[in-house]
Amino acid sequence: MASAAFDRFIASMIIDQDMWRDGTGYDLAALDELPSEELKAIEALLIARKDEDWRDTEALAHIGTAAAKAALKASTAGPNHQVRLTAAQALQAAGEPHELEQQIVDALESSELYGGLAQAERLAEDYPTEAVKSALLRGAL
Repeated sequence: MASAAFDRFIASMIIDQDMWRDGTGYDLAALDELPSEELKAIEALLIARKDEDWRDTEALAHIGTAAAKAALKASTAGPNHQVRLTAAQALQAAGEPHELEQQIVDALESSELYGGLAQAERLAEDYPTEAVKSALLRGAL
């Protein structure tokens, strides 16, 4: 039988339209309450889904194990710009910089609205490097 924290976390993975619009993440506090066996099961589930949703990436960063960090590194080369940006931010926050500037530039140049573009534009304000400013200018033209 699963713990209450396990059930809460799994329930938080079901995102409705309001949660999607508001950018509501998973119940990360529930992860802190999980017994080690259940945490490993959640970690395996999240690793299997690592390129699908930024929320999976955020939860993997919260878990912070070697396997979770390896999944984050792999996600920086994945197909989803939102996930790539979130993974690069998480790695940088964990003291493992992973080309966040290049991820921002790539997203500015090749992502779409609701597919990482808005997130990249918000990040551009915090990382106004020459490469980021050039990508913004090219996008504006």
